[in-house]
Formats: sequence, structure tokens, C-alpha cells
Amino acid sequence: MEKERLPEKREKEEVIYYQEDEIDLYELWLTLKKRWKVVLSTTALFVLASVVYILVAKPVYEVKAYIQTAYLGGEIGIKPEKVKAEIEAKYIPQTSEEKDKYMSTYNAYLDKIDVKEIKKEKTDILELTVLSINNKYGKSFADHILTLIQKEYKPKFEYFLESKKREIKSKTLQINKLQNQISQLNLQKNFISKEEIPSLKEKINFHKERIKKIDELISSYRKSILNYEKTIKNLSSSLKNPNISDSSSLLIISQISQYENLISSLEKRIKELEVEKDRIIRETIPSIEKKLTELSTLKIEQINKSITEKENQIQVLKKDIENLNILISPPLTKNFEMLRVTTKDSPAKPKKSLILAVATVSGLFLGVFLAFFLEWIESARKRHTQTY
Repeated sequence: MEKERLPEKREKEEVIYYQEDEIDLYELWLTLKKRWKVVLSTTALFVLASVVYILVAKPVYEVKAYIQTAYLGGEIGIKPEKVKAEIEAKYIPQTSEEKDKYMSTYNAYLDKIDVKEIKKEKTDILELTVLSINNKYGKSFADHILTLIQKEYKPKFEYFLESKKREIKSKTLQINKLQNQISQLNLQKNFISKEEIPSLKEKINFHKERIKKIDELISSYRKSILNYEKTIKNLSSSLKNPNISDSSSLLIISQISQYENLISSLEKRIKELEVEKDRIIRETIPSIEKKLTELSTLKIEQINKSITEKENQIQVLKKDIENLNILISPPLTKNFEMLRVTTKDSPAKPKKSLILAVATVSGLFLGVFLAFFLEWIESARKRHTQTY
């Protein structure tokens, strides 16, 4: 009889096991209903622990600071990515000890740094996230980081400014040199206009007056020669007088000889004057007039052209200096500067609502797990008791 019952028992057990593998929502509900205290107490315990943490944990406020990168002559002087990497390596704490050290010293620390692109302005800025015990300390620490960045990159910034200032100084010296040259050229032009040209004109007038005097002298000499020739003629006629004595004849001959010498001397003088006049007309005056023309036209024109060229060079240099001054002035050249700082009235940590929500959900899940676990233990114990 017992042998015949064994198959039935095995079949029954198999059926039971098969039924236990099926999920019965109603049985689950009954289990939860039975163990509701476990679920509720576990959830309450988690919520209580989260409330205690919220009350004990110090609030941490988040401050975001936006820093404009340095510009040198309208171009980004230092790539934001490079600055980001260096700041991360130097100023972001990597361990809790470093965070505590910053908090004890500054009541704040740098949590992270990012490079943000401003598409409208086609530029990049640095976004600093600072955590602190309040917004005041957060802003102060953001300013401190900015000061450190400015100090670190100040040599490169100042080198750029000094190089441009040296260019400005060099161009200013060139302008002064050109202005001195222009002054010298103006003095030279004034000297030519007021001294040399009038002097040459006076020389021309002098030589023209000299020609007139030569003509007057030649005319006077020729009149004198005519008079002398008439006198000689008269004296020669008196020699033909038969009643003239020898002594008178000798005297007349002597007088005639004297007049002939005078005529010869005057003729020689006339020739000399004519040669002098010819030299003045052909050489002296043309030479002076040529020099006068060179000074009044070519030389003055050359000086004016040189002055114009140097004035144009000065204008170009002044424009270069103006452009350099623009390059080294904001906004084309500026060191790192704070664009804006944003704060929140509520602390960033701890996030009360999130912590409570997570604690509630975690406690609920653990409570449900404990309820099913306790129910499973109880069922297992009952089966074990019934078996033995």
C-alpha cells in the first residue's frame, strides 16, 4: 500500500512546486499587507537617517563665475583650453584633505572649470564652479582665482604691451626725425627764397647796370676820341702855317702825339669794356640766371617734393601709432576679467528634496525586500517543520 501511494505523493509535490513558481500578485499583496510594519519602519528609518544627515551636513553653496580670456591685439592671447588644464592641475582639489584645506583657508574651493563657447560673440569663456559655505565666500574665492590667473599670465601680457609700446616709441622717434628734416628743408627753402634768389637777382641787376655804365663809358670815350681827332686835325692844320715857329711846331707835334696816345688809350679801353660787356652778356648773366632758375624752380620743387614725401611718411607713422594704441587698448587687448558671477539662494549641497526622495525610495524598496525575505524565511521554517 505504501508503494502505491508514493507516486501520488510525488505527483502532488510536483504540482505544489509548480504552483509556487508562479507569481501570484494577490499573495504578494497579502504578504505586504501582513508585513506593512516592516516596510513602514524601514522606510521611516531611511527617511529619519536622511533628515539627520540633512540637519547635520553643512550647506554648500554653488557660485558660477564666468571669466573672459586674455586678448592680445584682438586675438586670443592664451587658449582657454590651456588655461583650463593648468587651473585644473593647480587649483582643483583632488582629495578630501585638499578640499578641507581650502575650506579651512578660504571657506570655499574650486569644484570644476569648463570652457564655454559664446556663439553670438564667436569667443570662448571660462566657467568656474566654486563651492563654499555661503555665496559671499564663493564670490571672494572666484575673485581670488581670477587674481591668480592674471598674476600667472601677467608677464606674457606685459611683454606684448611693452613690445607694442617700443614700436610706438620707435615710430615716434622716426616722426621727430622726419619733422626735424622738414624743418631743415623749410629753412633751406626760406634761405633760398629770401637770401640766395634775391642775392642772385641783385647780381643780375648789378651786371645789367654795369653794362649800362660800360655803354655810357664807351659812348663817352668815343666822343672824347672824336674830339681828340678834331683837335689833332686842327693842330695838324696849324702846322701847315708857314709863319709858325719851330718851337711852336714842336709843341704842336708834341700835343698831337699826346692826343694820339689818348686816343689809342681810349680805344684800348673801349675794347676792354666791350670784352667785359660781352663776357657779362654771354657768360656772367646767363650763369647767374641759370643758377637762379635752378634754385627757384628745380631746387625749390625738389625741396617741396621731399617735404611732401616726409609729411606723407609722418602721416603713415601716425596712423601706425594710432593702430598700435588701439591694439593695446581694451577691448582688443585686455587681461583676464570677470564677466559675471551667478549665485543661488538655496544651497547646492545637500540637496534636501533629492536626498529625501532617494531615502524614501531606497527605504521602501529595502522594506519590501525585507518583508518578502521574512515571509520566505517563515514559509521555509514551516515546510521544514512539517517535513520532520
